[in-house]
Amino acid sequence: MKGPREALCRVPPHAEDAEKALEGAILIDDGALPRVRPIISAEHFYVDAHRVIFEAMCDLADRGVHIDAITLGQELKDRGQFDRVGGAAYLDQLIDVVPITSHVEDHAEEVRKKFLIRTAILRASQIVADAFEAADPVDLSAAFTDASSAVLPPSRERLPAEIVEEFLSGAPTRAVRVPCAGIPSQGGVLYDADLGAHIGDLYPGQKMIVAARTSEGKTALMRMLWISCAYGAIPTAYITLEDSEEEIVAGAVGGVSFLTSAGVLARSWSDSGRIEGEAVRDWFKKLPMRVLHIPGARPAQVAEAVRAMIVRHGARVVFIDYIQAIAHEGRETRAMQIGQILNDLTRAAGRDAVLVIGSQLSRSPKDQREKEPELEDLRESGRLEEDAKVVLMLRRSGPDGVDANNRPTGRRGINLWIKKAKFGATGKIGATLWLRHTSLWPGVVRPRFDMKQGPVPYEPVMTPDDGPPPEEQPGWVQEELGRPIPTDDDDDKNPFLGPRSGMP
Repeated sequence: MKGPREALCRVPPHAEDAEKALEGAILIDDGALPRVRPIISAEHFYVDAHRVIFEAMCDLADRGVHIDAITLGQELKDRGQFDRVGGAAYLDQLIDVVPITSHVEDHAEEVRKKFLIRTAILRASQIVADAFEAADPVDLSAAFTDASSAVLPPSRERLPAEIVEEFLSGAPTRAVRVPCAGIPSQGGVLYDADLGAHIGDLYPGQKMIVAARTSEGKTALMRMLWISCAYGAIPTAYITLEDSEEEIVAGAVGGVSFLTSAGVLARSWSDSGRIEGEAVRDWFKKLPMRVLHIPGARPAQVAEAVRAMIVRHGARVVFIDYIQAIAHEGRETRAMQIGQILNDLTRAAGRDAVLVIGSQLSRSPKDQREKEPELEDLRESGRLEEDAKVVLMLRRSGPDGVDANNRPTGRRGINLWIKKAKFGATGKIGATLWLRHTSLWPGVVRPRFDMKQGPVPYEPVMTPDDGPPPEEQPGWVQEELGRPIPTDDDDDKNPFLGPRSGMP
């Protein structure tokens, strides 16, 4: 049978630049290879040297050998194929393409697409040849069927009994129960404040949406869930697209200590503040948690970051704060692009991690602010709502709290609605946004985490922030609760106390 070049007397479709970029990306970061092997194999490459190189890369990976220009060159020499592919100069040329590993799946798809087109050309030319010689139309029908099966994607239909057998014989799925519970407030709450119990288990590949307007606690809640997952021995990563890593971590420090987030950012340490900061630092070293800031993120960068957190660091929960901060590219509508971004994130997470995605809510007049939010209030709600297994929505429940002397307490009441829960309950939970500590937690108290040990498989203890502290509470809690209201001068001298007259 003739090849496509001979069949059409012209060069068949191919993507030589994509082939080079793909293999160059693998030479720079061999973690890219597992991402493309489900898409292509050596036969998909048009350039003979690229087929040889890809086969050698796969063999190295199967033996657990790190892939770089040195190991690949030696493998090709051992095979007697080093000069055939162009030697060291050609391997250097692949690296000099300056490939971006975040695009490696796109390159693989392009290589595979051109291969399928070449296959169609070959099959069509064979059908033409057979048609001149066929004695029966049935033979041509079979030829068309064979040609279609070679070009179209394979069928995915399966017997239900086979899937049930996988359920019975396979290892248990590592579901994730987001640890988040608190003491419920009095009145007006449909459930107690155990958020994790209400939304149920989440399974790798599923998504949870956390949605709110500006300053209503979206990032504060996601940050505390991030800490809680790590505290519960769940490897987790926080990808921030707006706030810097420093702001995210400062909020995390404030959420687990008596330090204020603004004070941590100010870096003006008091003696007690430094001791507490060192304790938090040492505790964070024990927790399986990471943070990454991607300013001006493009869709491919975010997908690449998700995959890197999963493949390199074993993250089982990845937080993305927030999806509307991803750059708008191309001429598609924003809603269409959000749908594509969700597809990319789903592919990046695969069946390895739960995605917790922050989202904005559509703006509405002030007289609508205290009404219950609905799913259609999600920005680009169509795909966000469809893809998520859980949707949480936050909205302030009234004015900020004040004490008996009408001084601000630094607390903001938040209604937390579970608007969608595939395997759990829907309803409303009362929560509190602690402004000085930029943390949000169900109920009316802040949690206390045991900083003397690493991850533990249980919920943190709830510590009241009002009234005389019990003697069994740790010293830093007693220090915070027993501290008198500072003057303005005190605020200036020690920012870790937090301004009692307003937000940090």
